[in-house]
Amino acid sequence: MRTGPGGKRRIGAGGRAEICAAFVLAGSSVPAAKFISGSLAPLCSSFLALLLALAVLALACARRAGELRRLDGRGMLSIVLQSLSGMVAFRLLMLGGLRLTSALHAGIISAAGPLAMAAASAVFLKEGLGGRTVAGIAVSVAGILAMRLL
Repeated sequence: MRTGPGGKRRIGAGGRAEICAAFVLAGSSVPAAKFISGSLAPLCSSFLALLLALAVLALACARRAGELRRLDGRGMLSIVLQSLSGMVAFRLLMLGGLRLTSALHAGIISAAGPLAMAAASAVFLKEGLGGRTVAGIAVSVAGILAMRLL
């Protein structure tokens, strides 16, 4: 991460690519979840998905175990709470919701996530909404409306 004019943090191209890849993967999870939501209960499919994720992450973290040892109790509590709300609750709510709506509607709702993130960053983290961010929000809103109306 670089620092730009006025001490403002800037994300490099590699960081942007990782964020884009994360959103592509997150977006592809909705149709995949819809596919399995008809055959597996939300608790069962969440358990299996998170178990697989745990195995992959355990391998990835094995080389960096020293970093985990440096966490204090507050840091570990923060990670646990984030995991419960950001992974477990999200998956359970998404899979339960997909049993009640279409993947298209779930995709429209998911597309609003970045809008909420930008608003929360502006309000809680006091991050400024520059011209590019506002333009991105406008394009996102236009895309959501186009998907909904067409």
